[in-house]
Parts: sequence; structure tokens; C-alpha cells
Amino acid sequence: MDFLSLLELKSRHPVKSNFLILNSASLIDRSIGLLHQHKEVYLFLDRDQAGRRVAESLQCSGVEGIDCSAFYNGHKDVNEYLATRRNRTRRHRRRAGHL
Repeated sequence: MDFLSLLELKSRHPVKSNFLILNSASLIDRSIGLLHQHKEVYLFLDRDQAGRRVAESLQCSGVEGIDCSAFYNGHKDVNEYLATRRNRTRRHRRRAGHL
């Protein structure tokens, strides 16, 4: 769900990248070889203990990931950020009389 949320947020900007979606932090060990094949690895990890473990595991394996969690700071993940943003927009429209 987080990946789909990220694509929705970036819908105005075409994305020309490869993506690796891990549905579980336990899949990271299988992915390290693939990640080493890329110059840049952007991390949109959950802001919880499991996400921190994945980031640490990648770093220990020599994968220099770029932490993108500042983008959804104050939220657990991208999906929670998008849901909060949608709710805020709906409330704003209701107050402005644009239902």
C-alpha cells in the first residue's frame, strides 16, 4: 500500500526508476545483491523498529541507501502521511463550503 500511495503523491511527475518492494523486512537479505547493482537506492521505510533494522542491515551490507523518511516525517509511513493529507484536504473543503 505504501508504494501505491507514493505513486499517487508523485502522479504529476513521471517516475523513471526501478522499484523493489519488500512486503516484509525479512526479505531484505534476499534483496541485497540486487540493491548493489544500483547507484542510488532511495529508502521509504516505515518509521518503526523494523524499518530501522532494515536500514541498519543495508548499511552493514554496504548498500548506501538514501533515507527519504523526512518526506513523511511525523507519520509511520507514506500511506499514513497520504491518509492524513487527504483528511486535512477534506476538512478544509468542508469548511470552505466545497463539499
